[in-house]
Amino acid sequence: MVIDRARWRVFRHAVRAAARHYRTSRESPRPAATAPAALAAPERPEPHDDLADVVEAIRRFGGEDYDLPPTGPSSEAVAAWDVVSWFDAYLPHGRIMFAADGEDLAEEFVQEWLACMASALEHYGLALTVETVASSRGEERLPHQGDYILMINGVRCQIWQGAEWDDDAEPPWNPWLAATLRPLAVVNTLLADAGSAIRAHVMNAGGNDGVVILIDPAIVEAMRECGQYPQSAIPVLVSDPH
Repeated sequence: MVIDRARWRVFRHAVRAAARHYRTSRESPRPAATAPAALAAPERPEPHDDLADVVEAIRRFGGEDYDLPPTGPSSEAVAAWDVVSWFDAYLPHGRIMFAADGEDLAEEFVQEWLACMASALEHYGLALTVETVASSRGEERLPHQGDYILMINGVRCQIWQGAEWDDDAEPPWNPWLAATLRPLAVVNTLLADAGSAIRAHVMNAGGNDGVVILIDPAIVEAMRECGQYPQSAIPVLVSDPH
């Protein structure tokens, strides 16, 4: 039986979201039913507590008028890459947050992933165009038997060569991380060339719960310098990973 990979990815995201909700509901005790509503602690968004800290930092260091995209990804982009629904709790800041499931990206879905960021990147001065020029996706062979190459605004982005896939490499070869960081490094170079102050940062890069945040590095530096945020809540700037 042939399983449609797009539907499988949507199903897998739904299962992970349900698991996160289940863990959160078991770990966070509910307030007593008799507690007055006015005294109840404000609810924090469930999907990523660290993202709530990022939102707080943007408001704190960037102000309530911090420049955010007026809209989120197009419906077509979302349909092709189901990554944004669980950031609705952080709107309007959710418009600069994008899931980065390293497993899916290593299955050579980077072009669809970048398309979800296109409207936000255009708001910050970068009109993004992406073309996949070499890929093993959909072929009757393992992805690591071929090269995976994109053209991002005319810049060649070699996410990997087939020869890089070496299970015995030192340090260990991590295609999930490569598929996340290498295209984002190109995006950051293009943002700099466009004169934008915004850069792509990551949290949990290379994992199933990876996140990309398009944010001013000055906000991140302020988070780091004030010493009031856990390390896990401080986004990491993407630089050239080669």
